[in-house]
Amino acid sequence: MTPVAVILPGAGSSADFVTRAFGGPLREAGYGLVTPSPEPGPGLVDAALRALDEAAAAHGPALRLVGGVSLGAHLAARWAAYRPAAAGLLLVLPAWTGRPGVVAAATAAAAGTIDRLGTDGALAAAGAAVPWVA
Repeated sequence: MTPVAVILPGAGSSADFVTRAFGGPLREAGYGLVTPSPEPGPGLVDAALRALDEAAAAHGPALRLVGGVSLGAHLAARWAAYRPAAAGLLLVLPAWTGRPGVVAAATAAAAGTIDRLGTDGALAAAGAAVPWVA
């Protein structure tokens, strides 16, 4: 029985992105990949959680890994906390779920920099300050 990984895309991502980014490495690790397409709109969260339930029902004990990108990572962790069907989590760029204070301030400052310098200028300034950003 081939172990299965179910990886959710983020709100601004796609099943194609997840497949292209993670399909090869998961295949090399011996996993089959299931990646549901996100359902745009207000039902996104419920649809993603339902997709994990459906995958658990369809794959049973072969479901060994759940995860996601951004919002998908958050939802996979939330799902796994209440349904211990999977042995592991693959969480990529987990969504911020804490209080917005510092994060909102940093986001506002970044937006202000982009407004002042434009995208190219903001990236150049960030790269000059923190070389790995470039």
